[in-house]
Amino acid sequence: MARYGKEHKQATRQRITETAGRRFKRDGIDGSGITTLMADAGLTNGAFYAHFESKDDLVAEAITQMFVEGRQQHAAVTEGKPPAQALADYIDYYISKPHRDMPDAGCALPTLVTDLPRLSDQAKQAFGKGYSGLIMWVSRLLGELGHADPRSTASSVVSEMVGAVALARCIPDRERSDALLESSRKSILARLGLD
Repeated sequence: MARYGKEHKQATRQRITETAGRRFKRDGIDGSGITTLMADAGLTNGAFYAHFESKDDLVAEAITQMFVEGRQQHAAVTEGKPPAQALADYIDYYISKPHRDMPDAGCALPTLVTDLPRLSDQAKQAFGKGYSGLIMWVSRLLGELGHADPRSTASSVVSEMVGAVALARCIPDRERSDALLESSRKSILARLGLD
């Protein structure tokens, strides 16, 4: 029987984690069973326990991975830009039709906020750490722009952005959904002096 090396096992675990994250963002955590998650990763259901102790273990790791991917996304949108342009571009990217329409490729927050109260403490801690990192990043940009209370403003802005995308996903009428995104985006940009 062939044994796989440590690198192979870690690469497989990473593949499961990334695949699960996409599925969780698209279908929610409760809507994603282990059998489905493993099939998405191209593995058998029985292989799950070679990589994770429980679904809670996978959920916590997938949440951490989702925030890593989120940081990579906002870096791709903002890197090398002055603070005002970086923040405006991030808001434009976040409160957008593509972000609304492709939840599995976007930020985890609009999907996870409804699942999180029912999750394990381990998952909540992973979420809290990732969320704090996002708030610190937005807060840093706001501080560089001279906002008096950047941390509170960052918390408010992120909450509004998440709410706008989450609600826009719930509205079946595309015109109304589009209008919600546009009015929310314009309102946040205006409040921050970025319009």
